[in-house]
Amino acid sequence: MADSPTLVLRAIQFFRRTPTTGEKEALPLLDKEDTSPLVVFCFVVNSCIGVGFLSLPRAFDRAGLLWAAFLCCVIGGVSMASSTWVVNSMSNTEALLRYIRPDAEGGERSTSHEPEFSITARKNELSQMVGLLFGDNLKRVYLFVLSYLMYTCLWCFASVFAASMAAKIPLPMVGPGNQFTCDLYTNQSWDCRLLYLEHLAVFACVCIPCSIVQLKETVSFQIAMSVARFVLIGLIMADALRMLFSQEAPPNFYKYDPTYYPTSSPLIVLSNTREVLSIAVYALYVQMMIPSTTQTLQNKAENILPTIWSAIAFCLIVYLAVGLSVAYVFGHDTLPVASLNWRHYTGGQMTAAPWAEKFSTALILFPTLDILSAFPLVAFCLGENLSLVGPQNTRINLAVYWRLLAAVPPICGAVMIDNVAVLFEYGAIGAWLMMVFFPAACLMQSQKLIEEKFGKDASKKNPYYTRFSHPPVVYTCCGISAVLYAYHLFTLAQVKLGFV
Repeated sequence: MADSPTLVLRAIQFFRRTPTTGEKEALPLLDKEDTSPLVVFCFVVNSCIGVGFLSLPRAFDRAGLLWAAFLCCVIGGVSMASSTWVVNSMSNTEALLRYIRPDAEGGERSTSHEPEFSITARKNELSQMVGLLFGDNLKRVYLFVLSYLMYTCLWCFASVFAASMAAKIPLPMVGPGNQFTCDLYTNQSWDCRLLYLEHLAVFACVCIPCSIVQLKETVSFQIAMSVARFVLIGLIMADALRMLFSQEAPPNFYKYDPTYYPTSSPLIVLSNTREVLSIAVYALYVQMMIPSTTQTLQNKAENILPTIWSAIAFCLIVYLAVGLSVAYVFGHDTLPVASLNWRHYTGGQMTAAPWAEKFSTALILFPTLDILSAFPLVAFCLGENLSLVGPQNTRINLAVYWRLLAAVPPICGAVMIDNVAVLFEYGAIGAWLMMVFFPAACLMQSQKLIEEKFGKDASKKNPYYTRFSHPPVVYTCCGISAVLYAYHLFTLAQVKLGFV
């Protein structure tokens, strides 16, 4: 393998500095590495905390508070380990590229016998690493799974937006006096369905045009969205804890009743394990975003792993706090989108004061603003990935058509299926592969190649080689994940085929 022409060709194809026609991924190196750890922390948190955390309280209620919390901790530990594998693989890939030197004419090899593991600002996405280490066939599989996962994510965005808006914002042609609002998860009337579809049409009119143009995120936007998320999470937790300690009856589905207390959530319900697994895997999956979010991070050797670990740990703590507090307060009345539990919020009074109405509106409508900003970004990324597996045309720019193919089907799907819990169950099928198995495969293959080219145990000299990278730890994480993944698939098939 030391002189493998296949590896040289792959390196030239996926990492060459001057791209040839059709080589979409062979972009030039970036020189500036000036992004602070705080900004990267916000990037990772924004990638992690999406609409998924609003569905966790319902899963906590269904599976039991203690069991759901334990499962979230297990998935959080696996996510932290696999994130380390991605960083370690990035470093190994950089060392291999320096050895092969794909920027040199014909891929001339370096004469150095010592690996250089530093991570530059090179574009080094997971798809590129899969292509370099395993070839085009597995790379196509990776892109297919990634596209599947992104489609379900966009589908969730569309459904949550329309359901949240229907709970607070009336539209023409629905209900008496055009003032009708409803909770889609408890009201199955035609008027409620029509209002949901109208908001879905509004969503399509806004997001589809935004998805087909070139988009660039700014640092200020990312920090602002992180702050807004923290505010939303703080408000949800603070009011849930206030109701808990004051023993105030929580708002129910229809109107405030100070004597009504919902049935408490159980502690352990093993039969509903799949519901927690599907949402937790979805909510803690950030591995795909690590190469791009850390590309310009300053002083990577000291900052990259602590920044990623702290971001994932923060997200896990937030998920546990929100899941436990909301499920404990609302019990079996917890809705699939937790913020909708505040739809009839009155602040403990028989009628809602103006501040209570504003508080309720803010909790329900904030996720919609978050989704409006996130949907075009994910759709753009999905369009780019779809274009990598499609035909190339040097005469016609197909980028707009690929982005349309990314943005339109999820919105059409939300017309038929609006339950985000169902979408998470199907989306998690791809999330398991992307979070655990592809990063583990890249780590093991890159370590193997490093040791073939630089000698036995050379991979252990990598400064990003931690305890998470030890083979026993990798195999243990993969083994646990494989068991949980098989359980997820088996129980999902049982339910969908009518055996349960």
